[in-house]
Amino acid sequence: MTKRLGHQPTPTEARRRSFVRRVSSGKLSKNAAVGLENEILQVIEIANDYEDFRLGIVEVLSKRKPRRHVIIFNLDEKGFEYEMDGVIFNTTIHFKGKQYSAWIFKKGKFGNSGGSKDWTYRSANKSTLRKTKLREIV
Repeated sequence: MTKRLGHQPTPTEARRRSFVRRVSSGKLSKNAAVGLENEILQVIEIANDYEDFRLGIVEVLSKRKPRRHVIIFNLDEKGFEYEMDGVIFNTTIHFKGKQYSAWIFKKGKFGNSGGSKDWTYRSANKSTLRKTKLREIV
């Protein structure tokens, strides 16, 4: 008995399927990520201080994925604890000598036991914040 080879997708079909999977899983396409990085660079250029910078980054990320959680925090500060699930976008950004981590995600936990104020968060629609040692974002 000989095996018949099924339909082999052309490279264009394979790329199209790959793109559809990426979009349906909540990830950003490569073009969308590049566009987002360009918007982040614009925020870095016009921000006057750390607060303007953090608020601008959160605004840009939220505009791209309005129904997702967005957070940015200073990686150099001690006391941040985080577990992000369903990460859609994550990048490290350098601004005026400080290193920040910016995230778009579906759900997760974020704790600030060090008392730092060098972070900004915007919730997705219908989110719940539980005030415990490790704050859970649902």
